[in-house]
Amino acid sequence: MKKKSQIWTLDLVIAVVLFISVIAFFYKYLINVTESQAGRTEDLSIDAKRISDSLLTKGFPTNWNKTTVQRIGIVDNNKVTESKLYELDKIPYETTRTLFGIRSHYIFFFVDPITEKLYHFDGVCGIGDPKAKPIINFNSSYYYNSQSGYIPVLKDFVTSNYNSTVYCDDPALCPGKTQNQLQNNLSAGKFEILILENARFSTGDSILNTIESWTKGDYGNNKATIFDKALLTPNTGNRLGVSINRGCGLSVTCPQTAIVNYTDPYFTFVLGETLNVTRATSVIVNNLTDPKATNFTTIARYLSIPTEEVTVNTSAIARWSYGAGDTYFIGDFNSQYLGRPDTVQEVRETIGKVFDERCTNIQVINATRLIKISRFVNANSLQGDPTSPVQILKLVLYVWR
Repeated sequence: MKKKSQIWTLDLVIAVVLFISVIAFFYKYLINVTESQAGRTEDLSIDAKRISDSLLTKGFPTNWNKTTVQRIGIVDNNKVTESKLYELDKIPYETTRTLFGIRSHYIFFFVDPITEKLYHFDGVCGIGDPKAKPIINFNSSYYYNSQSGYIPVLKDFVTSNYNSTVYCDDPALCPGKTQNQLQNNLSAGKFEILILENARFSTGDSILNTIESWTKGDYGNNKATIFDKALLTPNTGNRLGVSINRGCGLSVTCPQTAIVNYTDPYFTFVLGETLNVTRATSVIVNNLTDPKATNFTTIARYLSIPTEEVTVNTSAIARWSYGAGDTYFIGDFNSQYLGRPDTVQEVRETIGKVFDERCTNIQVINATRLIKISRFVNANSLQGDPTSPVQILKLVLYVWR
């Protein structure tokens, strides 16, 4: 009996030791997991602080742009600097992560602090991970001609910000998205906005008839057509309700100076501002050729005209109504041609005004850990006008891994 009792006591001791060992192991494991999770959350907090602290500065150098930036900052005296926000939007996402010094993913955007409604800065609804950031919500199409190795200026911008369907003349560059497909989709009324860069349509191309019918609203759902100097080949013709004449060829240098002579709600040019057009002068003549073309407005007019051009009232930038739609002409989308920091910004702001308050919600964020922080900033109530009254906005930042 005594021997059996000793065996039972030994078994009990072993069981107790094993039980205590399991509990100790589990406790240690739990502490390690908790510490690991806390460490990862702390990493997110550090990254979020780096981003927000950086954004709320002027950045470096003070007047940085997408090329010169060393430290990203978009706020000066607690007010958002719109031009820096637009520059930030042009920087590739992965490059911004490097500049912020983070490993996490992020997006940030602005909302009205009372209504929580998304607020956009003339087409910029949010900055950050392109898979998650909110964008302007409308159906848009974009067409360019790649002849002579032309490199499109607006392509990356319209695809990343507006998710535009891109068409071009070369099936190898745009498989299944050529001129014929664009014409069919316009006829089906699939788009609200059409942007034409270096289109080079022949005067008799049937797609021009489709574009005119679409712009006038014959197919419904249209909003605006935006085009540049190279709509037609050859240089002249009556299209979109006006007489179009390009004073110089596309490859000819003929410097011109234009002056802004009208302030328009859809453009941010300042009255009296001088624009230096240094190449491929483009003109559109104030001569309405279709009764459905109305309200022609010259935003900027050339001070002199090429010797090849014999008419007057030549416009470097203009807009007019054509049936139910609006038409916008900007002499050249390439920023080196205009005395502006970036013509893409002008196009962005024009589109943003046409499609005011059309931002989507943020997209799906696939994350195992996510944090959100908010900061309050000021912004001018009239975008592009630094003298307008100030309003309060909430900057919302999401950071995740």
